[in-house]
Amino acid sequence: MFTALLILDGVFIILVLTKIPKTQQVNSDIPNLGEHSFIGAENLRILNLTGNNIAFIVESNFKGLSKLEILDVSKSNIDSFVSACFSEVPELRYLNLSWNNAPKLAERLFYRLCKLEVLDLSGNPLKDLGSNAFMDTGNLTQLYCRKCGLKSVNPLLFPFVPKLEV
Repeated sequence: MFTALLILDGVFIILVLTKIPKTQQVNSDIPNLGEHSFIGAENLRILNLTGNNIAFIVESNFKGLSKLEILDVSKSNIDSFVSACFSEVPELRYLNLSWNNAPKLAERLFYRLCKLEVLDLSGNPLKDLGSNAFMDTGNLTQLYCRKCGLKSVNPLLFPFVPKLEV
């Protein structure tokens, strides 16, 4: 089966054809993600939503993407990530949240992301990294925070990320 994702006037249309894609790229001016936007695209492995105008992400936005390994929502004007908003994508290994407008990380933001290895938070106006956001990220090896405005990192973060390369 092949699943294609089209966007017409900000509305997602999912087409089911005959082969399974391993990648999917979307780079348009999406104003927001609707609830359950990706139902039917369960074989999607890579999703690129760079350069959109999404504003916020909630848990139900990624429902149905249980095999997703790479997610890029950089430069999408996101100012809020709801707690556990990535819990529907437990296979994520790479998550790019860079160059958005998020001033803080919600409690348990990365809940169920046990396989996450690379996280990019660069360019967000973060005040701190909130250690509780990193619960369940024990496989994280790379954390990028370039140009975030961080003054310090809470030492309570480190027990949650024992594999983090410093």
